[in-house]
Amino acid sequence: MLGMTSKLVGAGLMLRYSNARASTVQILFGQLVSGAGTGMISIIAQTAVQAVTPRQDVASVTTLYEVAGAIGGAVGNAISGIVWTALLLSRLRANLPATAQSAAVEIQNSFLVASSYLPGSSERIAIDKSYTEVMHVLLIVALAVLSVPFIAMFGMENIRLKEETTEQGRK
Repeated sequence: MLGMTSKLVGAGLMLRYSNARASTVQILFGQLVSGAGTGMISIIAQTAVQAVTPRQDVASVTTLYEVAGAIGGAVGNAISGIVWTALLLSRLRANLPATAQSAAVEIQNSFLVASSYLPGSSERIAIDKSYTEVMHVLLIVALAVLSVPFIAMFGMENIRLKEETTEQGRK
């Protein structure tokens, strides 16, 4: 419960502090809370899967668990990449001043180009706003996805690891 709650709270903090006015500490704190939750979830979920599995199937189930996690991570990365690519250019075109419209694709394709504009300039303000708008979409999607396992955890069986188990994996 603590891991999933930390992950959800961390994502919420990242949503709250994903803007150009947030301090480095605010940005990092959300990421640290989320990362701690991820670490807790990983170990606890793997242990839970192994605890309810018959001994002879533990290796196969552990492999399946790890593969499912890798596939889930790849799908999540692909979706976030698609969303970022699809939305950033349109947000830049909507926010950039007319004098910088011709640089929208170059700004989208290179963080170095985006960060080369002076802080406080109309171009940089528009770039920051565009990045923030797209990041908010990504984090809202993340919160929606994270709400599913958060709710599902309340229906999970409480596994007591200190109790002796039979060869079939359960008492």
